[in-house]
Amino acid sequence: KHLSVCGVITQSRAGIVPWAGGVGEVIESRAGTEWLADRLVALRARWRPAVTIIDPTGPSATVFDALTRHGVRLYPLTAREFMAACPRLMDGRGAGLLRYGRHPAPDAAAAGAVPKQSGDGWKWSRAASSGPIPELVALTLAAWADEHRPASTRPLIVAGR
Repeated sequence: KHLSVCGVITQSRAGIVPWAGGVGEVIESRAGTEWLADRLVALRARWRPAVTIIDPTGPSATVFDALTRHGVRLYPLTAREFMAACPRLMDGRGAGLLRYGRHPAPDAAAAGAVPKQSGDGWKWSRAASSGPIPELVALTLAAWADEHRPASTRPLIVAGR
């Protein structure tokens, strides 16, 4: 068994999602972003994941920098990977393959989330969504990492998209 943890920053809000075996759950969702790097470092010490995936640009750039200063090895999530992850979460949920615990934050985010077309694909749009969606993005990326991690690792994902 492994554990994926995703911290996502968007619209001055951040959320953390552990994911294992096709099931994710929001364990933290707070306003602000200054708390996220220290909390992820603490979770890494407790859960000992092997990989951290993060968008090194945009809203998560400050967390990327803070984690780098803490000596965390980082894997930058690509835009192509994010665009594959968004529909995969929805397809997996519809087929009953991916589940996440009921929590008001991702439920509200999912209700107000707007997909943004990009070529033949789509991704979650922070700008067009009716409210903050970090928890939904965290679930999306944690599910993607759970399915795409190398067999010998337990990924920790930090992304800001």
